[in-house]
Amino acid sequence: MDVLFKIKLPDQEKGLSWALLDINQHRRTGLLAVESSVAGMPDSRKEIIFQKGEPIAVSSNRNQEKLSQHLLQAGLLKIEQLDELVKSGVEVGQNEKLIGSLMQRAWVDATKLPEILGSFFQEKLFSILALRRGVVEFHELAQLPENVFKIDEFRLTGDFKKLLWEEIKEQYDEGYCRSRYSKRQNAKIKLLGEFVLPLAPAELRVWNQMLSQGVSLSGLDLLSLQMLVIAGEFGLISWGESSRNKLESELRELSVSFKKSRPWEILGVARDASASDCKKAYLQLVKKFHPDRLPKELKESLRVLSENLLAQVNEAHDIWADAERREDFEAEEKLKEMGGMAGIERKLKAEMRFNEAIMAIRRKQYAPALSILKEIEKDIDIPDYPTERVYAELMCGLESKENILPKIPDFHRQIDKVLKQFPRHAQSCFVKAWLHKVAQQENESLMWFEKALEIEPNFAEAGSEARLIRMRREKLKSGGSSSWFKKDKG
Repeated sequence: MDVLFKIKLPDQEKGLSWALLDINQHRRTGLLAVESSVAGMPDSRKEIIFQKGEPIAVSSNRNQEKLSQHLLQAGLLKIEQLDELVKSGVEVGQNEKLIGSLMQRAWVDATKLPEILGSFFQEKLFSILALRRGVVEFHELAQLPENVFKIDEFRLTGDFKKLLWEEIKEQYDEGYCRSRYSKRQNAKIKLLGEFVLPLAPAELRVWNQMLSQGVSLSGLDLLSLQMLVIAGEFGLISWGESSRNKLESELRELSVSFKKSRPWEILGVARDASASDCKKAYLQLVKKFHPDRLPKELKESLRVLSENLLAQVNEAHDIWADAERREDFEAEEKLKEMGGMAGIERKLKAEMRFNEAIMAIRRKQYAPALSILKEIEKDIDIPDYPTERVYAELMCGLESKENILPKIPDFHRQIDKVLKQFPRHAQSCFVKAWLHKVAQQENESLMWFEKALEIEPNFAEAGSEARLIRMRREKLKSGGSSSWFKKDKG
């Protein structure tokens, strides 16, 4: 799939509203992937399928964006009813099966179902507008492959552009709108054409007034600010900024960015740039920002700022153009990334504790193992960790006779993430087989046990489980019990 565009939020020029409207306006077909990461929380990923500019399916890894959660929040489903569905074996994570069960039990009015599903789809689609940090990519396709329709397919119940504008007005608060133009608070704004989204008559009057008179950001109401955000994304704003103001803005922006930048970033070169490339970049920066080359009428404070910037440019060049100093800097950076010496000690201790947890799991002491794995969660960075954590949690749940089924989909996602990176990870295949076993999915379970054996022929536990399934099948053929967890009745 070709990446048509990629946006790293926050971006001063383009946001998610631009991405959605661009896809719709150009009738694009493909997948819009939105990822965000917040410290202390799992990564969030949402995928939206578009066909000729219209959204037709949304997939999310966030539990709060499941249909079941939407129904609970809307008061259309009670938690007791959801528990009953789970206990009866309904896969509530699959919308089609959830809807079928609700209809069968007459818990949802069939005449209201289109409205309910449309509302759920709209909420799930446009909730991405609330994202402030993350990465947005659109992968354009000539046509959609068949397997893409495994994602639950719905349709919006109204015009896309109208719904988008309503959601923007709902989700773009004043703080966010002003932050988009925080570096241009004093600039004069000239609007250049018609607004790109459908406006109500009163809104159109506001736009036409700004179009004819020009505005500045100070004193604008929320509706006007929201219009300006969209206008800016689609190139409908001319910023009346002089070359002097532009230079001042650039100096101040660099002053902020240089404080957080590393040598190659200050120079504007690749991390592996040669000494000659560093030299060229350095000379260009000196020509542009040397105090002697700045306009005479520039404020003294900005001249001082320019001198400080030049000092940072000099230091960056001295480090990155010298092989020995560059190597020393890289070593220091790696140490910082690991949290310094204290961080290294924590990681070593976590790895020792991880080995203790593995030994406990092999002795079938799952509760102590899980306790250790939770303890070292923040300090461990081993590919095996997610797999062993899932296995320990699964076995603890089975030992305590907990209803583990609602956790199975999330466990699968964690294991799939490992297998995507390490396709021949035998222990992950073994744990995935166990997840299918708990869900009474015998064929899938046998397949993954055999996969683990294929990767690691001496994997005794996988071999034992595979044999048990085959024996159970033979027994079933001869009239025996097919239960996985109950003894055969004599």
